[in-house]
Amino acid sequence: MQTVETKLARPLRRGPLISLVPLVDVLLILLVFFMVTSTYLDLNIIRLSGATANSLAASPNPAPSVIVSLDRRGLVRLRGKELMPDELANAFHDLAGIEPRPRIILLPSPRASVQSVIAVIESAVVAGLPGVELVEPRAE
Repeated sequence: MQTVETKLARPLRRGPLISLVPLVDVLLILLVFFMVTSTYLDLNIIRLSGATANSLAASPNPAPSVIVSLDRRGLVRLRGKELMPDELANAFHDLAGIEPRPRIILLPSPRASVQSVIAVIESAVVAGLPGVELVEPRAE
């Protein structure tokens, strides 16, 4: 009598494959969500007064403009850099030394306090800058 041992060949069990497709789907959905819900600075809100617009159109070499934004907490941004009040005064003094002297366009938040707006205007006047154009705040 012969004994025959038979070994059954069983395939090796592999773990489940992790697919990256759902990860990519989730990332694309998040990207679209953040793009839709983000707010962007709209520089088209700048409305120049009639006198300023006419003087800019009449002069062949208008003075450069520097945009200063003021948020509701009173923080000032000049050329994208957040400045403290003493730093703002120094920056205005540096700008006053440039020829032709630049115009300051102030973009306050609708919720900015009147005192913070006046403080920025006062800093520009003390530094000797020719004029500060206050742009009408846009509703948030």
